Amino acid sequence: QPLRRIASACGLYSPRSEASPSRSMSTPRPIVKPLTEPWELEQAYRLNFQTFVEEIPQHPRTSGEGERRLVDRLLPKSDAFVALAEGQVAGMVAVLGERPFSLDRKLSDLDSFLPQHRSPCEIRLLAVDPRFRGSRGGLVFSQLLSALVAHCQGKGYDLGLISAAQSQQRLYRHLGFVAFGPEVGTPEAPYRPMWLSWDRLDPDALRVVERGRRRDRVDEGSE
Repeated sequence: QPLRRIASACGLYSPRSEASPSRSMSTPRPIVKPLTEPWELEQAYRLNFQTFVEEIPQHPRTSGEGERRLVDRLLPKSDAFVALAEGQVAGMVAVLGERPFSLDRKLSDLDSFLPQHRSPCEIRLLAVDPRFRGSRGGLVFSQLLSALVAHCQGKGYDLGLISAAQSQQRLYRHLGFVAFGPEVGTPEAPYRPMWLSWDRLDPDALRVVERGRRRDRVDEGSE
């Protein structure tokens, strides 16, 4: 199915963790929405700590260690989305359209590495809770991707930038991202800057985005 090969590339999906057919059919589709509620924000902080302190040592463990929460300084300026499943935040992603981006601070000549563009954005904090990986991870990821691309295109962004951790670079290449410039980050957590224009989006991913748009139109029509 679309995106399973992509999700499996970063450990979000594994056929061996596939639920039985009867159970898979009853698994509810995650709901992706803008991050608006205080409890969603709190769970996003905890997901950030788990992902960017414990799994990817981008930040020292002293960052929010006592409360196991990581507050991202650019999140208030970003448009953030959460995937809700079983009454909790199963995944999230944020889009920053206001410069300076985090990559501007890491690469002083950022624009010199990029193709011609009018309105870039930075895609940040893409994470899926480990409890919702396995067979469900591909579903959470695909729903987040659909919301992400629809939002970026709706805002008129024509280029998406991302800092890809080593474990995620294969995923982003599958999606159509192009690596550029030197590695950034730290020796413990190196990141590869990458860019994506929407015409490069992987066909499987594009089908998922279009399917999500059709679902949204149906949902709007039923309200």
